[in-house]
Amino acid sequence: ERGRELGEKMHENPKARGIAICGSGIGICMAVNKMKGSRGVLATNPEMAELARVHNNANVLCLAGREGAMDEATLKATLEKFLDTPFEEDQERRVRRVKQLNEM
Repeated sequence: ERGRELGEKMHENPKARGIAICGSGIGICMAVNKMKGSRGVLATNPEMAELARVHNNANVLCLAGREGAMDEATLKATLEKFLDTPFEEDQERRVRRVKQLNEM
């Protein structure tokens, strides 16, 4: 249910970013990605978050909520990287890729 709600918000506001958490991060990521306009990524480190933003314009960061899934420093760095990294909208191939994802 929460994945649907977040997905609907992402569709309403294409510039928004969201954060979704479940036990492993996997289920919520799958749910979010079922929604038109949502591009969720399960990022377990800052590098994954950065690449997801730069290359795919990911707009939902999915995280594992289970204790021990990610240490606090990695979690903070991953979240900051996701929120601070812009999409490479000047790269035509990246824009084309996101358009293809949105049309699926």
